[in-house]
Amino acid sequence: MEESAFRRRYDELVARKARARRRRWTAGVLAAALLAGGWWLWRGGGPFSPQARVHDAARSWAALGISDYDWTYTAGTYWAFPGRVTAAVRNGRVVAVTLDPPGPPEGHVEELTVRDVFRKIRDGIGADRGEFSFHAEWCVPERVFFDYERQAADEEWGFSLRDFTPLDPAAAGC
Repeated sequence: MEESAFRRRYDELVARKARARRRRWTAGVLAAALLAGGWWLWRGGGPFSPQARVHDAARSWAALGISDYDWTYTAGTYWAFPGRVTAAVRNGRVVAVTLDPPGPPEGHVEELTVRDVFRKIRDGIGADRGEFSFHAEWCVPERVFFDYERQAADEEWGFSLRDFTPLDPAAAGC
């Protein structure tokens, strides 16, 4: 009888150690997952990251299938904003540009398509400071500003949408 009590006690200890080992293993796996997830979010991952926001807006824009549109915007660097630019885009390419005020620009005129601005946003995500928003109806970039180096001057880039008109009458917003 004493041997069976000893055996039960031994079996209980073995089972308790096995449960403790499983708990430690589970806790270790959870800790590693939390650390990896935290690192991923800290590095800019996640559903609310800038990359995800740009990806979702670009995907929504592409799904609209708009390749012919007119849009008015200002874009440029800190020292070279040429004024308002009205660009006619056909088949995804700029075919005509009008400046307001007319005349020779004070800086380089950026002839941009919507895809070009999405590309600039993706390229600027690692900047020291960056802000961007998208038009609620058409999913096009509405306001963009990047300060690539806080301590440097003249390397900022900005974009502001003034007007967007798709030429396809069947086009619906995002």
